[in-house]
Amino acid sequence: MKALLLSFMLLVGHINLVFAESHSDCVQTFKQINYQSKYKQFCITDERPELYTFNDAEPIKIASIIIPKNRAARLCIRNDSDGDKLCQTFLESQTHLPEKFQQMVIELNVLKFTPKDFYMAIDADPQYPWTCKTHYEKCDDEIRAQLDNKIRVQSINDLNNKLKGKLAGLITNGDLTAFGHDWQLEKYQEFYERDLQVNNYPGLGNHDYSDNVNDCYENNCAERMIHYFIDKIQSIPVHSDFSISGAYYKFPSYRKDYDGSFGYSWDIGNVHFVQLNYYPTYETEWSLWNFGHARRDYFYIRSSLNWLDQDLTNAEEQGKKTILNFHSLDFTKNSDFQHILEKHPVSAIFAGHYHVWNGYFKTITANNRSIPVFQSAAAYKKRYLLVHFQGDRFSLQSVWNNDDGSYNLFDIGSYML
Repeated sequence: MKALLLSFMLLVGHINLVFAESHSDCVQTFKQINYQSKYKQFCITDERPELYTFNDAEPIKIASIIIPKNRAARLCIRNDSDGDKLCQTFLESQTHLPEKFQQMVIELNVLKFTPKDFYMAIDADPQYPWTCKTHYEKCDDEIRAQLDNKIRVQSINDLNNKLKGKLAGLITNGDLTAFGHDWQLEKYQEFYERDLQVNNYPGLGNHDYSDNVNDCYENNCAERMIHYFIDKIQSIPVHSDFSISGAYYKFPSYRKDYDGSFGYSWDIGNVHFVQLNYYPTYETEWSLWNFGHARRDYFYIRSSLNWLDQDLTNAEEQGKKTILNFHSLDFTKNSDFQHILEKHPVSAIFAGHYHVWNGYFKTITANNRSIPVFQSAAAYKKRYLLVHFQGDRFSLQSVWNNDDGSYNLFDIGSYML
């Protein structure tokens, strides 16, 4: 009897093992958060395609998702504002998808993705329609700017296809626009959110929310960029540094407060990425009258250092290797920022702002550690960086775009994480 029972248990165990293995490539989606509902399953097999599409009239609702090891799921929804398709690739399971992606999903793509071997494109200064040869010229050739940004996005999409899904996304280190006007932001979103076929991790630069403070009607330009940024951060699974109050009365009017550095961080495998926007200690404030809600909105941009200190502590405890991103290197000599670098091991820093430089820039020494610093060029220079993260190292290439849509890759070097 015992032998029969043992044989039965072994048989059940074998069946369960086979079942688990047969579903190891499958993504499971749930209508409720925390996997609290029946699930639908989408798999990569020889018989079925990786891409699942759903009729706009019969989309599926996804509130949480289980993604197996070495897989990713790209979800697409219909954007409410313009009806275009909006997509985001999720690289790990999500107990609570961002609210935007809890809308009805019209497309789900199951992808192969290895977090120990992936690429990241890192650029800066799309700055539409800025097309200047030097920082000090005033030139805004929209036709030229449109071509420069178009071929940049085309080359990133082409690299994504050639790398067979290993390109995890694009980090843009500041100056998304020339001044934060609505038509400039719309162009940026056209290129870097609708046309781009990989995840986009943007940062704000001085042209987005510094140069235009108190120099744009009712501070609408800076306010516009912050609201875009809030919407973006809330649509991707990241840890962020900002708070939004409810509306409340304080003489002489109702008001609402937006407060924080608006920095954010995320992990891919053992790599911890941090986006600090203009520069880590940047602070400013402004207000404007919100006509639609009959109140005054106040914006308080804070230094990111306190949040950064805790964020890097958490990353260290998990054994992560840190990559810092921000727009301008002009303020890296700040003693408080230096203290952060001395306290926490940082593998590299990536920045923009200088427009012409693309590649290794300099080395910062902190606590006897050497931190390589890299610059990404502006869109009008037709260059950006491609970074390969593999094991305990990362290597860089400079991507040079040509007007005909072709591009060339040039090796820069290999570094320890």
